[in-house]
Amino acid sequence: MQKIDITHIGSLPFLNVEDAIDYTFKFDIPVLFSLPILNSKEFMGQDILHQLKIPFRMVDHKIHLEVSSLCTTSELIPAYFDLFINECLKRNRDEFKYQLIGPFTFYKMMTSSSNISFKDSWNFLIDKYLHLFDLFDNYKLIFFIDEPSIFLASEEELSLIKSFMDRLSVHKNTMNIGIHFCSKLHTSHFDLFSPYIINFDISQYISTELSEVKGFNSCGISVPYANVQDNLGIIKSKTEDRLFFTPSCGLAFDTSSSLDHTFNHLVNLKKLFLLDNPDGL
Repeated sequence: MQKIDITHIGSLPFLNVEDAIDYTFKFDIPVLFSLPILNSKEFMGQDILHQLKIPFRMVDHKIHLEVSSLCTTSELIPAYFDLFINECLKRNRDEFKYQLIGPFTFYKMMTSSSNISFKDSWNFLIDKYLHLFDLFDNYKLIFFIDEPSIFLASEEELSLIKSFMDRLSVHKNTMNIGIHFCSKLHTSHFDLFSPYIINFDISQYISTELSEVKGFNSCGISVPYANVQDNLGIIKSKTEDRLFFTPSCGLAFDTSSSLDHTFNHLVNLKKLFLLDNPDGL
């Protein structure tokens, strides 16, 4: 029996936490969210450094470290963690999603003068994320790394991203590990990330490319939505157990009306998918 869940990426546009709580808990899988419009310290990549009190400044949209290394004894504690967990308890929800920057994109966000290598980024984030997971021992966590820069990665770097996910999965084998990317990665590379969840933007792929994918476990959906509806039959035929439908990217810059539209569309896609013949509509 295929299980279909709708969830979202992470960032939301709200200017108060209560609205964010109400929105995320509408989904089958709520998300421990960020609110970068409310607090600019919560933009991806920058959030890690702010939480760990590592000084930096932005230079031409890149991170320039004002220290010689990423060493710190501070640990990550997600924004809104206590409030979110309390809400999970109140609503009897024991499974949720959380997403943070992946090691390759973190490395690519650094200025060259920061003198940070991909290996430095890998080692730094793996240490902090493994300690962070101790906070989630009593919950069913779905954890995605966010790699929008993955299209720039070499074969060796792709393998290192996979090894990062392997290392995360060892910490707690009941955890669902996934990767999200909104840039286009050739489908020939998808097998590399098996058996993990791969969340990618369906709209960037034509039907023949989607037919090359051996199995689907997560689909990112973007406007105008026609591509995923046209290819529901392909997706369904290659979904074994569980499938996530998500927006294709974070929602930090969306309007209230587009947020509602996104949610309603994901709900409708789920209903279509569960029909016996989705392509017959």
